[in-house]
Amino acid sequence: MKDYRVDKDREQQYITSVRLVKKGGKEVYEVEFADGQIFQNIEKNDDNIKKIIAAQEKQAAAGVSNKGFFLNKRIQSGIATIGGGLGAGVVTSIISTGLTNLTATQPNPLVAPIAIGILAIAGTIPGAIHLVRNHAKVKELEKIEYRNDNKEDLDNIPLYPNALAGIDSDKRKMIKGSKNPFCITNIDRYTIDDLEEIISNISREKAYKFKYEDTSEDSKAPQKNKK
Repeated sequence: MKDYRVDKDREQQYITSVRLVKKGGKEVYEVEFADGQIFQNIEKNDDNIKKIIAAQEKQAAAGVSNKGFFLNKRIQSGIATIGGGLGAGVVTSIISTGLTNLTATQPNPLVAPIAIGILAIAGTIPGAIHLVRNHAKVKELEKIEYRNDNKEDLDNIPLYPNALAGIDSDKRKMIKGSKNPFCITNIDRYTIDDLEEIISNISREKAYKFKYEDTSEDSKAPQKNKK
């Protein structure tokens, strides 16, 4: 989960990730906070995971409500990136003009071109980093919004046998093996494209209302006579 804090000094309990790990033959949770601090050996039980999910869902709701803030930051980062490039271009032009006066007696004519390249890169890197980060936040918030808008259908996936058609095997296994596969703690385990594929499949299921045969191996096994 991305860090959607607007006031980072006031929100010290912000959880960015939770992992289930095995230690000493036991499964325990590791919780990572936005400042990089990690709490280890948290007992795996319903009470603890409910606390974590509740906290992250609250964070996600706040992030969605502040999506405009991150959209603006993405735009500002883009402008900064372009501006940095333009600024470096102006400096490049000035230095390049001076290059015409270089003579063979100067020690190293390559120093100026190298400096130009460094200035150009340095002018765009900070803005580009912020642009990538803010774009990733906006895209994840859009995924959370889409999940929220389609929560009822996603919660009822078992009712639709072909809901996971087109979803890769690892994700299918995760979704089928989890009580709440689309909870916020799993947000990094699927994409908005996956969600759109699933909702599209469910829409087809609703439209056609197909009757399905049970073709599982268990259904083919001979039944023992009851005494």
